Amino acid sequence: NPGPAPTAIAGTAATLTGTATGATTSTWSLVSGPGTASFAASNNPATTVTFSQPGSYLLQLTASNSAGETSRSLPVEVITRQQNWRFTHFGTTQDTGTAADTFDANGDGETNLMEFATAQNPHAATLAAPSLVKNGSTLEFTYTRSNAAIADGILFAVEWNDTLVSGVWSNAGVTEQLLSNNGTLQTVRASIPVGTAKRRFVRLRVTEAPAP
Repeated sequence: NPGPAPTAIAGTAATLTGTATGATTSTWSLVSGPGTASFAASNNPATTVTFSQPGSYLLQLTASNSAGETSRSLPVEVITRQQNWRFTHFGTTQDTGTAADTFDANGDGETNLMEFATAQNPHAATLAAPSLVKNGSTLEFTYTRSNAAIADGILFAVEWNDTLVSGVWSNAGVTEQLLSNNGTLQTVRASIPVGTAKRRFVRLRVTEAPAP
């Protein structure tokens, strides 16, 4: 018995609760799927499996003894970390309605995508709150970003603009340094040249990963 399909998130170990009563050997294997499936102990019916990417997978548990061999299949739907975040906060994995990337669930000026990208609760009264200081001829913009978002391919870009005219934001001359990583959040410092204008605006732009 392969047991029920686990809740599976790409890149995170999911628990398999299979059983093989009376078997002398048993083996988990991947039948089909868009990526790989890595079993912690493929010869143990109760183990964990890590999927490399989201999608529909079919696993198989095969057991044998002196009387013969039998197999049972287990379909598993693997979701992204962002889909899991949506389900946690909105009860759906779909990019629609109040759970849509472009929706601002708590009306604080940050979209759901920004809230996910910076590991926030979209219903809480919090903001990403980066800092910006001038250090000689450099502006230092420090912000936090979610490891889960990075693993899902979310793109982060620090950009500057001297006029706030739409369409002329630039990342020319911007360099970044990773300051810390606690396993959930990374703290990053972006260095931006001051330039010759009397003022310079800086923003953090977050976008979905390009489609494969």
